[in-house]
Amino acid sequence: MDYLEFIARVTSHIPDKGQVMVRYYGRIEEIEIGSYPGKRLRGELLVYLKENGGLTYREIAEISLFSDVQMASLGKMYRDARLRIKSRSKEVKHRGA
Repeated sequence: MDYLEFIARVTSHIPDKGQVMVRYYGRIEEIEIGSYPGKRLRGELLVYLKENGGLTYREIAEISLFSDVQMASLGKMYRDARLRIKSRSKEVKHRGA
């Protein structure tokens, strides 16, 4: 195996710039939304569904995980989660520099 193929294999799991990586591989129903990690994960999933899935807030509200959230609150939840993701990515960039 030459070095270019090796680098391609090693870096294949790294998402493209601006992409969000989903870290949870379980059933959505098992997320405990009352806990801080559950709330954070639900926010990250909202960002992923909106940006990568192209879903509207109305479509997202039909998903069982978001059925208890009012339509007006989805926008705030999205903005808060998006800011958290951006600040975390800036923090990672500062550590690597």
